Amino acid sequence: MKIRRTTSDEIDDVMKLSRYAYGQGTELRPGSKEVMDLTYDEYLTVEENGKVIANSRLLPFEQNTRQVWKKMGGIAEITSAPETRRQGHIRELMKYMFKEMHDDGYATSVLYPFKDEFYGRLGYVSCTPVRGMTVNLDRLRRWDLPAGHHVERMEFSQGLTHLKAIHKESVESTHGGVRRSEKRWKEMNISLSKKNSIAVAFDQEDKPRGALVYAIKGYGTYGKEDDWGTMRIREKYWLSHEARSALFHFLHMHDDQIVKIKIPVHPNEIDYHYWFANVNPPTIEARLVVYMARLIDVEKSVEGLSAASDGEITIKVEDVHCPWNNQSYRLVGDGGILKAEALGNIASSIKMSIGGLSALVFGAMWPVDLKPLGLCSGLDGKSIKLLTSWFPREPPSMIEDF
Repeated sequence: MKIRRTTSDEIDDVMKLSRYAYGQGTELRPGSKEVMDLTYDEYLTVEENGKVIANSRLLPFEQNTRQVWKKMGGIAEITSAPETRRQGHIRELMKYMFKEMHDDGYATSVLYPFKDEFYGRLGYVSCTPVRGMTVNLDRLRRWDLPAGHHVERMEFSQGLTHLKAIHKESVESTHGGVRRSEKRWKEMNISLSKKNSIAVAFDQEDKPRGALVYAIKGYGTYGKEDDWGTMRIREKYWLSHEARSALFHFLHMHDDQIVKIKIPVHPNEIDYHYWFANVNPPTIEARLVVYMARLIDVEKSVEGLSAASDGEITIKVEDVHCPWNNQSYRLVGDGGILKAEALGNIASSIKMSIGGLSALVFGAMWPVDLKPLGLCSGLDGKSIKLLTSWFPREPPSMIEDF
């Protein structure tokens, strides 16, 4: 077995295996080949006896981690040929990517799991999921168009400049948000421009303050229910409450055309219950989109985070898949900044799995939650108080789809 970067002449093999593994049939989606030509250098291949038997993609990102930007690797499109599964190929591929990310200076990694237990054994921890809400349009509250605001509907490529500007400002203040490279934006333009539109909300000064990326299927209640008029909102951003009201007003202008909308609700949107009216179980369906996170480098992931309290604590981190993390660390809060110092095999009464520390850094759990889940031992009241001040629960809003 050999693991290596995918070459350009293997693009067709990678695409065929991916479509088979994800049940997408043999017909390619518009732009698929063009996207692969652009991104194949981000793929890794497992080769055995000259044949491609597994693949994955490693996307380079910068992620807002508690208002500090960290280099993050997004792992996607993990595929394995059915005839060679259950032989540890994906586990070895994951370990290979851990080493590659560490060598390239990555701090963290995020993925969308096919099975959370599998990735949990590799050190990932589940974060607060994105909720995909399907709701009848008449259950969305009717929002007035704020004075001086207007919404313009554009083709995807036409609205891309506005979307970029809004996205950039949005992720600057969003824990868990990621910056997109120009290559990533180009990929999205290829894959989304054929079927998606962009609605942009402008304020009194004609500045873009919000955007929806959406597609519409069907009309009204003609035909089978699955074909009734449905709007799927792929992405949404607003930089003010007025922009949100303007975009929701725009949605209601479709009430003669659209029966239901599918809208993502992110973990930081705790006020989403105000969006809807006359809600009861038959009118809203929710689908949870779970993602998982992991620290690739303990020192890089912790260094520079804000520390609400001064103090220090020594923790023995257990990480069998990333041996460079498998040691003790002194975490120090000093002058409002958190620092991490590797100590080697120095003994510590506090032992924490890499999943446990990942949960704290990403804000997925409170420190007191770790012991019942088997992610930590040896914490006392003093250490729990200190860790709670450093790592308050703050569900990351991971809104990047990959």
